[in-house]
Amino acid sequence: MTEHERYLAAYRELHRPTDDERTRGWQGLAARARAGEIVALEDGDDDPVTGTGTATRRGAPVVLFAAAAAAALLWLGAQLPSWLASDGGHVSPQAASDARRTPSSSQARVVDDVKTVAPVPAEPPQRREAAMPSVTPSPTPTPAASDDATAIAPPRAGRRAPVIDAPREATIVDEVPALPAPTEPPTAVAAEATIDADEIAALRAAQALAASAPARALAAVAAHAGRYPSSSLAAEREITRMRALCNLGRADEVREAAATFERDHAGSPLLARVRGLCPDAD
Repeated sequence: MTEHERYLAAYRELHRPTDDERTRGWQGLAARARAGEIVALEDGDDDPVTGTGTATRRGAPVVLFAAAAAAALLWLGAQLPSWLASDGGHVSPQAASDARRTPSSSQARVVDDVKTVAPVPAEPPQRREAAMPSVTPSPTPTPAASDDATAIAPPRAGRRAPVIDAPREATIVDEVPALPAPTEPPTAVAAEATIDADEIAALRAAQALAASAPARALAAVAAHAGRYPSSSLAAEREITRMRALCNLGRADEVREAAATFERDHAGSPLLARVRGLCPDAD
């Protein structure tokens, strides 16, 4: 095998039509025949290309195949020199696969020529009508009733928006003056008076002397007041002094001391004792 034949065999292998392409080619020829673009030769008719009549309708496929093969060989011979000149005829597997899947414009022209020249056996009218799919016109879509109802229906009254009062103006208040400092410090709470045993014993001694020795009782009361001026027994001590004065016959002093006691100890339970202490002072 010469190099030219080897390139030719490789090119044929590369551009050999696939089964799908051959099927689509035959379907295209049949469609053109049904459309009237190709007229099949009847028995006795002259071939427009050769001028001879066909023997039988069964010979039409043989003529078609021969015409297709001849056209393919003519086209292949015209394209082979340019193919050999491009890159030495070397084709990558990816390019070969792409070329087999995508037919070139030259191939399309050859197929069109074959479709025009080669006769195709005519199909009966019944088969032709069965092959043509019936197309049912789609109904014109009508607007939905819901859209009309939506367009005509009056808008529903929505919820009333809440009324928001306008913001009130802020009231400007002058700075609050500071409170004046107290002029006098608060008086300290008096310390709790404490009672010890000596304080109680001294008052008991003065009370015992009020009946028998009122003068000595007055002296003991004065000593107790000087020693315990803030004593919690001051009210008891004042009653002892008024009893001693009453026993000495000094009713005016008892009356004056009783008035002062009622003023200083208002509400005290000892007031009943003071009122009945000295009959001469009443």
